[in-house]
Amino acid sequence: MLNDRWSLVLEAGYRHISTAEIKKPNYGIDSIGGNVGFGFFF
Repeated sequence: MLNDRWSLVLEAGYRHISTAEIKKPNYGIDSIGGNVGFGFFF
């Protein structure tokens, strides 16, 4: 909380999407990301 009405929201994430052994070698796809947001309470 920044004060009585505003908050700061931070989020980070990691995702791996596999190829389910359809193709060899199974490298898949990796991603890293994040979000930043503000919340207001009324």
